[in-house]
Amino acid sequence: MEERFEFAKGFVDLALTELKSLKGNVRESIWRKSVSNIYYVFLNLFRAVLAEKSIYPKTHEGVERMFALHFVKGEAFPKKISAYFSNLMARRSEADYKFFIDFSKEDVQEYLTWLEEALPYFKSAIGEAWNPEIDEIVKEITESL
Repeated sequence: MEERFEFAKGFVDLALTELKSLKGNVRESIWRKSVSNIYYVFLNLFRAVLAEKSIYPKTHEGVERMFALHFVKGEAFPKKISAYFSNLMARRSEADYKFFIDFSKEDVQEYLTWLEEALPYFKSAIGEAWNPEIDEIVKEITESL
């Protein structure tokens, strides 16, 4: 149990770091990096949820599959949360590798609403490893847009 908690907490801390970076990118209107930040927040929160079950996928696709198998099929999370992650995975890839695709404030606002919608599920699944600073920063970012 201790290892699961430590891994979950570590992934929550990584998500928090991405949120802090997102806050700066939003402040500077750097939408491309903001999209990437939101994806990595989701990825690390998914990894924290999986760590609570001693599941440690090695790839992003593995995280996506294991999460769907253990948490969507088990109905702990709605299917749309998994769909949000899949969409963000594609958008993050475009943000990182396709300079000719533009990203906007509206894109970031939409993806932030997805994150806000998912937060209660993450908090419930992660439990004691959750950091309430995540809620505060998401609220600050959303209000700043």
